[in-house]
Amino acid sequence: MKQNKIVFLFCGVESTGKSTSVELANKYLKEKGLNVKVVGEVGRDISVGSGGVDSMSLFDYEHILFSHQANFLSAYGSDCQVILLDTDSIYTRYYLEKDETLLSSNKELSHNLIQLAGDIVKLNLKNSRITKLIYLNSDCPFVQDGTRTYEKTRKQDDSILLNLYKKSYDDKLISIVDGKDFALRFEKIKEIINETLAKETDR
Repeated sequence: MKQNKIVFLFCGVESTGKSTSVELANKYLKEKGLNVKVVGEVGRDISVGSGGVDSMSLFDYEHILFSHQANFLSAYGSDCQVILLDTDSIYTRYYLEKDETLLSSNKELSHNLIQLAGDIVKLNLKNSRITKLIYLNSDCPFVQDGTRTYEKTRKQDDSILLNLYKKSYDDKLISIVDGKDFALRFEKIKEIINETLAKETDR
């Protein structure tokens, strides 16, 4: 395998199986003998520490953007072959833009954070750091883990978030995983992973 990292970015709205899929993919790839690093979602911990999504400050969002990218760059600088990235700055932007009250509390800082989220994506793409974006849609059942808040607007949010990714990433990088059964969804993810690995190792 070439030395450049193969990075799988897992995206989607709440309760679409992102973190679980990352865990399963990590196990699957390690069973193949690959050296894998997982970059977990930092936003959930910061959100819980702030008392939930509705209690977050703009500085919490700044913390998420910088911390998540720092964790990603740390993994990218390691000797691993594959990185599994649980969400990115677009996901952080999606949550920020849902909170109109928070946005209006400091319009200049809000604008700067939204700009930063976009700049992080552009920087990662410019440096070819994202190999495949796996977008998990909202066909599957909603599972409440105590931190989720947007079940009622899930379908609408799914459309909004996917549109943000399509505006930010080349369509060729995006693979959409659908279906109601989580096990079948992961079978599709394995197919995407194997196809991507085959293409990258042939280069």
